[in-house]
Amino acid sequence: MNRSAPSASASGLLESGREVIKIEAAAVSALESRLNETFAAACGLLLACRGRVVVTGMGKSGHIGRKLAATMASTGTPAFYVHPAEASHGDLGMITPEDVVIALSNSGQTPEVVTIVPLIKRLGVPLIALTGEPDSMLARAAEFIPSLASMQMVRTWIGFRPATPDKLPLIGAWQAITGTWIAAGHEGLGITTSPGTAQLLAALVAGRQPAIDASAFEPARYTSPDPPRAASGSRPTSAQ
Repeated sequence: MNRSAPSASASGLLESGREVIKIEAAAVSALESRLNETFAAACGLLLACRGRVVVTGMGKSGHIGRKLAATMASTGTPAFYVHPAEASHGDLGMITPEDVVIALSNSGQTPEVVTIVPLIKRLGVPLIALTGEPDSMLARAAEFIPSLASMQMVRTWIGFRPATPDKLPLIGAWQAITGTWIAAGHEGLGITTSPGTAQLLAALVAGRQPAIDASAFEPARYTSPDPPRAASGSRPTSAQ
């Protein structure tokens, strides 16, 4: 079946093309006022890089990332693209501490990208975020958890319901080992409580005020001189 192209005059097409160029030019020009010290810091990281520039992004951001990596490589800067979903399934091994990672995400919350941020930080690899949302997790990655590279997060699964005398889980910092955080003791209800536990622990680690009082769950309550005890006539819940 033949389909005829929409009719349009030559003058109309030219006018439309020029209008598009004007819009794009205005958008590029507007970038000048948005350059600040973070741009200079990013340039400094790239200039000081002794390894490769690793670019990652999902969807359209991924396509732009591939082009960015290809352009850098063709102009003398060793660079390559890593798919964020593949990175979390083994390809992260291609990244070394000598590299610099550039992560692209318009929302700054792309799950596949956000998932590998802690892994990148644990490697001690500098991270440059290109995002349209300056308050997103990705944009705040460097400041989100300053000690993330040396932090240890412990999540145990023992198959028991709460086994503490007060029948409450352990959620928070473990004072015996600096930089270690614990979420344990509620495995029997984990499928329903783990999302809330994750939000609570993330708030504590980031130094934010959690939505609920977290003091009742602090592991430190069992290192105090007067730890909580089971109520009279009750006993800790054991394996079911």
